[in-house]
Amino acid sequence: MKMHEGTIRVLISFLLVIITQANPTSVFYNGIEYQLYRFDGQNGRLSFNDANTACVNIGGELALINAVNIQNAIQGQLEMWKNEPNGGWIEWLRGYWIGGSCSDNCYAAGSTSNQVNWKWSDGSGIYDGYTNWYSNLEPNGVSNQAAYVYNFDDMPGFPNTLGAWGDESVNSLKNYICQRDTACYPNPCYNGGTCQYMNNGSYNCHCAPGFDDINCTTDLCNPSPCENSGTCVGTMSGYECDCTLGVIGTNCEIDLCSKNPCENGGTCIGTDGAYKCDCPDEFIGTYCETDLCNPSPCENGGTCDRLEGDYQCYCPLGVIDRNCTTDLCRSSPCENGGTCIGTDGGYDCNCQGGYNGTNCTTGKPETQQFTRIDQQLLLQQDGFKVVW
Repeated sequence: MKMHEGTIRVLISFLLVIITQANPTSVFYNGIEYQLYRFDGQNGRLSFNDANTACVNIGGELALINAVNIQNAIQGQLEMWKNEPNGGWIEWLRGYWIGGSCSDNCYAAGSTSNQVNWKWSDGSGIYDGYTNWYSNLEPNGVSNQAAYVYNFDDMPGFPNTLGAWGDESVNSLKNYICQRDTACYPNPCYNGGTCQYMNNGSYNCHCAPGFDDINCTTDLCNPSPCENSGTCVGTMSGYECDCTLGVIGTNCEIDLCSKNPCENGGTCIGTDGAYKCDCPDEFIGTYCETDLCNPSPCENGGTCDRLEGDYQCYCPLGVIDRNCTTDLCRSSPCENGGTCIGTDGGYDCNCQGGYNGTNCTTGKPETQQFTRIDQQLLLQQDGFKVVW
C-alpha cells in the first residue's frame, strides 16, 4: 500500500512538471528564447495587443519571425501541438500571434504598394526580408490586422498550412509566441535596471537614476554622500546633492556660514548657493565691514547717530546739509558790522549802527549830534582852549 502511495505521488509530481513545462514551451535560437503559450480553451487566449503586453511583462515581446532559421526553430513546437486545441476552437480561429501588424491599408496580397504598411514590432518592414504567408492571397484584411502562425494542417482543401502565416483582426483571441533575450532573463539588472541583449551573447544594464555598476546593485544615495543635511537625488549620470541654503559643493561640503564671514557682530544667513550678512544698525557692506560713524562723516562739530543701515548727522546751530558741511555764518553774510548768530537750520544777523534786514543791508547809519558843551569838552580833552 505504501508503494502505491509513493508511486501515485511520483506520477503526480511528474505530471506537474510536464504541465508546467508545456505552457509555455520554449525553444532557443541565437541567444533568444521563443516561448509558445498554448491554451486548450478560450481562457488564456489574448488579443494581439494584450498578447504583446503579456510578452513585455516577462521581459520580451511578440516573436519576430523575420528569418527562415527562426521559422524552423519554432516549427518543431508547432508540430508537437498541431491541430490543438479543438474544444470549440476550430479552423482559422486557431494559431499563435507573432509580432507583425498593420494599422491601415493592410490588403497587401493584391496591392504591393500596401506591403510597406506591414511592420514588425521593431519598426522594420515585414516585406524587407523573410516572409511565410500561406498564399498569395494573404494578407487580405483591410485595417487593424496582425500576423499569426497556423498551428494546424487538418483543414480540407488547405494543405501545408502548419507554420504558414495568416492575418486576422487584432481583436481576435489567440495563442501567442513571445521572444526574449536569454542573457536578460531572469533580469540580471537590479533596482529597476533595464537589460539590453548584446550581439556577442552578453548583456548591458541600463540602470535607473541613482544606481550604478554592472548589475545596478550600487545605490549611489545609500549611504548619502551629501553633507550638511543635503538631499541626494539620483540622476541618469549618477547623483546630485540638493544642498540646504548657504551650502555649496558637489557633496554640499562647503558651509558658507561655518566660519562666519560677517564682521562687527553681523549674522550670516544662508541663501540659495550663497549667503548674506545681516548687519547691526551701525554697519553696512557685504561683510558689515563699514562703521557708518567711524570715522564720523559729520563736519563742523556735527554728531553722528547710527540708524538701521544708515546714519544721521545732528549739526550745531547755523550748520546744515546731510554731513553738516555748510556753516551758514562762515561766509559772514551779515554786512555793515552785523554779527552772524547760528540758529536751528539757519542764522540771524545782529545788526549795528542803524542797519537792519536779514543781512543788515537796509536802514541808514546813525548821525552824531554835538552840542557846544559837548564840543568844548571834547576839545578840552584834546588840550585845546576853547573861547567862544
